[in-house]
Amino acid sequence: MSNPKISVIIPVYNAGSFLQRCVDSLLAQTLQDFEIILVNDGSTDNSGKLCEQYALSDSRIKVYHQPNSGVAMARQKGVDAACGCYSIHVDPDDWVEPAMLDELYSKAVECDADMVICDFMVDFSDHSYRASQKVGRCDAEDCLDRMMYGKIHGSLCNKLIRTELYAKYDIRFFEGINYCEDYLTNVQLFINGIRIAYIPTAFYHYDQVVNGNSATRRYTKATLKTQFLFF
Repeated sequence: MSNPKISVIIPVYNAGSFLQRCVDSLLAQTLQDFEIILVNDGSTDNSGKLCEQYALSDSRIKVYHQPNSGVAMARQKGVDAACGCYSIHVDPDDWVEPAMLDELYSKAVECDADMVICDFMVDFSDHSYRASQKVGRCDAEDCLDRMMYGKIHGSLCNKLIRTELYAKYDIRFFEGINYCEDYLTNVQLFINGIRIAYIPTAFYHYDQVVNGNSATRRYTKATLKTQFLFF
């Protein structure tokens, strides 16, 4: 059996109250040839059980359990397990539009791109706004510059990436850096002169409400320590 077109990597930690919305939005994709990799990072709620239930219901879903090691190591586990020609990271508190995988993959094939970037929606309880990515000329050096100035978001969730690049350029997530860990991965990709394409459509929904424990919304001493490691 040939490898799937796309691997979707989802790091899961105590996501029991919102994981279903995320996974169901992926199962509703117009593209069918993909796999979902759920990495349960030592959850203490019912997340692990939910992951197993999904794996039993759909052969495209794979589950990995590990002791709590942080989101960076959960993402790394997903990358190591990915069989798709391309891969993308989706956070369990977010959700995606039905055409996302289809459109990103079609653009990647059309342009022979190593990375396809799209816009995304930022959703609050009473309003949403579209985060348009200022990609410019789709040049890796230019994209790195734009990301550093905040014109391109540092997330991996709005970027489809050729999976083999992780091994080709020895790109890995750094243990202990669980804040902006995806930003560092994008830096590693951009400095290798990868081919980039862009779709000015918001396929991804970045939820600002359901997960109050998200590192991007709850600043703690642990977050501060991670930032010192980052810099």
